[in-house]
Amino acid sequence: MPKRFLSGLTVNKARMLANLQMQDGLLLSEKVMFEVGKKLGKQTATSSGV
Repeated sequence: MPKRFLSGLTVNKARMLANLQMQDGLLLSEKVMFEVGKKLGKQTATSSGV
């Protein structure tokens, strides 16, 4: 089933890079928050502004 959805996919590397640069690192911030939450607790991590 996934092949059906991806068979017509065209990857624009330049556009992907531009999109990542526009995010200014925010794309990875959810993963960081998740890891901090595992150590400090979700409530502490989200209220601390990490």
